[in-house]
Amino acid sequence: MITVDYKKPYFKLTFPYNDRDLKTVRDLPIREWKKVEKEWVVPELAVKSIDELQAIWTDIALINKERITRGLLSLVDYKFIDWDKSGQKGKLRSYQLIGASFIVRAKKVLLADDMGLGKTIQAIQALISLGTEKNLILCPAT
Repeated sequence: MITVDYKKPYFKLTFPYNDRDLKTVRDLPIREWKKVEKEWVVPELAVKSIDELQAIWTDIALINKERITRGLLSLVDYKFIDWDKSGQKGKLRSYQLIGASFIVRAKKVLLADDMGLGKTIQAIQALISLGTEKNLILCPAT
């Protein structure tokens, strides 16, 4: 059984060596093997990638999982509040609608518009149009 612990800035995954758990960890989309420490880690901002993992979570890992999830959700809320105050009231601009429809058709996309043009909103609109249940939108900090 995999155990999830927390040591900033990572969630540590430990387990007695066996092929099943090793395959489970290797199948995670974001994980790293630390050679010196001899442990698998997942960056804290990728916590959603281990949400469905069949594992035993330590108390400190659960507390930090909730803290990070709340922080990520508040960032999304902030983005939408800012967007709503801009007078858009939920309406995408024409170029954003074109971008969102292109994403829906292309399926695999690197959206690299200039800063401030609404890439996040376009990606969210495309995901809503696709009706997908689990999504990951990566946005750099700068």
